[in-house]
Amino acid sequence: MSNIIEYSIHTYLKGKVIWKILFDNHYVKEYMGCLLRKNKESMTWYIEKDLREIVLLEGEIIEETPNEYIHIRTYNPHRHYDKKYTLDVFYILKDHTLTIKQTGFENLPDGQKVYEENKLGWAHSINELNKIIDKKEK
Repeated sequence: MSNIIEYSIHTYLKGKVIWKILFDNHYVKEYMGCLLRKNKESMTWYIEKDLREIVLLEGEIIEETPNEYIHIRTYNPHRHYDKKYTLDVFYILKDHTLTIKQTGFENLPDGQKVYEENKLGWAHSINELNKIIDKKEK
């Protein structure tokens, strides 16, 4: 059985507001601790340190329906693999529920280790994301 990280958040916020929270740097910095550059085809998560940009994660947008669904194939440039291994991340907003899912760990040489590390990271990010959504709903 493959490892999957999945979280669901119930919200009454409109899709446009949820997407702004998920992908606008004001909020991304708050819930992920980094910045995000997004265009039609790709995403880059990064931090700025000592006047330079350090890329944390790169992503290719596989499919997107604005304010409802996005599938991103991510690549961590800091893992020193023999080839470019990727994970898939899905953001799905349907019936007032935002579902965030990450898959593909079984394809990595150290998939169980990466799964455990990402599980911790997502737990923190989802907790912070819940706080932002709760504030907006009040």
